[in-house]
Amino acid sequence: MAATTSWFFRDRYPGEGQRGGSDNFAFQMSFDTLVRETIQNSNDQRLGSKVTVDFIYEDHKGPSAQSVLDLVGWDRGLKDTLTAISEQKSHLSRRAKMVLDNVETGQFPSLTIRDSNARGLEGAEDGDTGNFVMLCRHVLVTDSAGKRVGGGSFGIGKSVIWAFSGASVAMFSSLPSEGTGAESQGTVGEPRVFGRAYLVSHKRGDGDYTSDGHLGAIETTNGKKWAVSLRGDDAKKAVAGSPLARDWQSTGTSIFIPFLDNPVEKTALEAGDVIEQIHNAVQKWFWPSIAAGLLEVRVGTRNGSKEELVTVGLPAWAQYFQRAEQATSTEPITEDFGSAFSEIKVRIPERLVESKHKQLDGQAIFCVTKITEDDEKQSPVPVELKNTVALIRGAHMVVEYHSRSFSSLLPPFVGVLKAGKYRGTSTEDVATESFLRDSEPPAHDKWDSSAIKLAENYKRGGKQYIKELFDALGANATRLLGTGATGNGKVPRRLAEMLKGGKGGAKKREERFSMANRIIDRTSPQSIKASFKLSRNTGSGEWRANCAIVLLDEQGTGRELNIAEINESSLTAIGVTVTKIAGKIPGTVRSVTFVVPDGLQSIDVALTSSIPLSTVANRSLADVKVSYQQSERTKA
Repeated sequence: MAATTSWFFRDRYPGEGQRGGSDNFAFQMSFDTLVRETIQNSNDQRLGSKVTVDFIYEDHKGPSAQSVLDLVGWDRGLKDTLTAISEQKSHLSRRAKMVLDNVETGQFPSLTIRDSNARGLEGAEDGDTGNFVMLCRHVLVTDSAGKRVGGGSFGIGKSVIWAFSGASVAMFSSLPSEGTGAESQGTVGEPRVFGRAYLVSHKRGDGDYTSDGHLGAIETTNGKKWAVSLRGDDAKKAVAGSPLARDWQSTGTSIFIPFLDNPVEKTALEAGDVIEQIHNAVQKWFWPSIAAGLLEVRVGTRNGSKEELVTVGLPAWAQYFQRAEQATSTEPITEDFGSAFSEIKVRIPERLVESKHKQLDGQAIFCVTKITEDDEKQSPVPVELKNTVALIRGAHMVVEYHSRSFSSLLPPFVGVLKAGKYRGTSTEDVATESFLRDSEPPAHDKWDSSAIKLAENYKRGGKQYIKELFDALGANATRLLGTGATGNGKVPRRLAEMLKGGKGGAKKREERFSMANRIIDRTSPQSIKASFKLSRNTGSGEWRANCAIVLLDEQGTGRELNIAEINESSLTAIGVTVTKIAGKIPGTVRSVTFVVPDGLQSIDVALTSSIPLSTVANRSLADVKVSYQQSERTKA
């Protein structure tokens, strides 16, 4: 950045409490969280019909690394601040030391998040309102003025940005729209560049400084120093040729996260893994926005000034959620591929704050569809999304894939609950939108009956009404889907599995298949070797098995690993066809499908996967995920 800027940390007043940067740890940190929070913020500030958001990963070394150091003010206060923090006792000491070491080696990664056709960082340098002060000055404050869809309500989501920088630093460039109309871009403001650090209170030299620092032009106002934005041509020049450079035509904001570091996995990041995690998170949480044409997301890499970005499309499995949404019948589903819907009452207590209203009843639409064997063959639903309902309100983001309300005896399904402004624009829909938004915690990842804003903003009843909503979901799911019986006297599949001694619940397995001799070898820190026997106990005809090696998180969700080796030759020698299923990143293999010919009832499989070098990965359980398919009906 231009030499006229430097980092400014205010002197800590006598008696002023120390701050530990705890805002950075408000969420369970993952790229999933980063994607949810940043895209939600861009959606909130959307102008016109669609916002575009880019996620750009870059590895810096040599001249590129030096350019980034200049951009973030390394020799204008940041290096000295991080050195001081690394030598003092705090939870950021280790991260500060890691950044210093990375700079010493001359290599480190970054992530740029850039939106277009959005409001940008509009507003004054100081004040109560405006996107600039909300993001770059204030703490735990949000401003509903100018929000297009109102995805957030706490002002805490932005802290996730700083959590992903080892230096707890973020840089911003923006072409703001200073107009007030949601449908038009209003008056385009001047280009703007600024930096902010969320660190800890620290001593440096003879000074004692606060945790919150800013990178900008240093000015004195009423006898007090502070840092202000670079504006106009000075801003453009400061970021020219850097990841923060924009076309300066479309309004919006670029966020630069230097020294990219996942706070969960303490290890060097790989470009392919980061891009894939971001890609998958976009599809998982924002397929409603993509399908509606409200959002375009591109992910990729930057090398020098060259960007290689790929547009994130709708995942194949989203078609089933969309099929549910297109339901026209309110009768129980009796056929394959069938869909149905119910209207569910949402009771809302009297609202006590802005947009006050008396107690009223809103409506939500519950849509559901059965998942068939053919569906699973063509485009399998991710295991963590099976038998769930996507909860969606006006932000066009999936708040949660809800499963707690449903009987384990239901047949395979997915569904959507259309609520609030996602359902409509009536007075009741608007009231439902506010009620459900207030029921969400800071991460906006569920509708919680114990949410603090329900108690603050409403008269009594909100807690009970959220519970009633989920009870209604469960009852309507059972009515529309049945309990898995086929109507010909057969026992429901999951109950049959339990009666036969099989495992019911989340791990679904057709009884005619089995796995034996499973060995998971993790003696090498770089790889996981899995060997096992797959058998079809009954039936005839060609059959298939898709296999992957996964790491299980605390909820039991499996994250597939890249497969490096397969005992392919030994299997093809006995007539088995081996098909490698590519990952999102070219050249990677995430699973393998074995097509087993008629007459061959079992195969021995051996796979080897590479494993991320991280504390989390080392502590995670490894397992084999297998799904079976059959080309012909099993003969009893």
